[in-house]
Amino acid sequence: MGKKTPIERPPTFFGERKWMLTHLSLVLSLAFALALPPTHAQTGERSGAQIVAAQCVKCHGEGLNGAPKIGDREAWAQRIAKNVGFENLVRSAIRGYAGMPSRGDQANLTDSELRSAIQYMYHPADAAAKPTLEIARPVGAGPFPSRWSGGGMNFYLGFMPAQNLLQLPERSPERTMHGGVPSGAGYYHVNVSLFNEMTKAPINDAQIKMQFEQRGLTSIETELEPMLNGVGSYGNFVKPQPETSYLIILHIARPGATSDVEARFKHRFD
Repeated sequence: MGKKTPIERPPTFFGERKWMLTHLSLVLSLAFALALPPTHAQTGERSGAQIVAAQCVKCHGEGLNGAPKIGDREAWAQRIAKNVGFENLVRSAIRGYAGMPSRGDQANLTDSELRSAIQYMYHPADAAAKPTLEIARPVGAGPFPSRWSGGGMNFYLGFMPAQNLLQLPERSPERTMHGGVPSGAGYYHVNVSLFNEMTKAPINDAQIKMQFEQRGLTSIETELEPMLNGVGSYGNFVKPQPETSYLIILHIARPGATSDVEARFKHRFD
């Protein structure tokens, strides 16, 4: 007898249905994938300026419901201080705070994008220069804090009447620094000494700017210069108005640091 040709059996109902469902699942998966918008990994993250213009400006442009306005550094600094640091403020924005929904009502914002947006709103002019800004905290009590901590640094701040330096021996380097002790009354010498918070080693590569603001009247800005090599001290002379209270902003930047550090306080010169 010749060899029988096998008879092809039609697929069973359940087998055919399984094949159809598998095929349909693959088709739908492919269609869904093609319909998805490009991911941030493909397009790159949006800048802080782009995010603010697209979403954040709706509330922060006019300060809706008490939202700090874009570029109002004092209002943002208060928020940073209230949250005990910039990163905590970012985490608060991620979770949602008061009237602001989580991630500013934009669920597709990454943590990094949200951080960039807040940094931009703090200071649009130099938002690209530094990814974060940390507000230093005073250590100890008292109306005039002399010791501060922030950005992995401890720093000490002091003011001295400039005339006191003239009491030092004539060859003292303190008498010739910053171009010499200015003549006339009313000058003060400001000193900031920086140390690594962990190792206690002096920090000698910082750039420090100090701003004196007399509300509605004057604003004085000066750069603090290195005083003596290797000791982490910076200073300069200033001449504030007597019997006047100032808002003093101390801004510290270091090469390669992940954040600048800022200290803000009020001080009265009597």
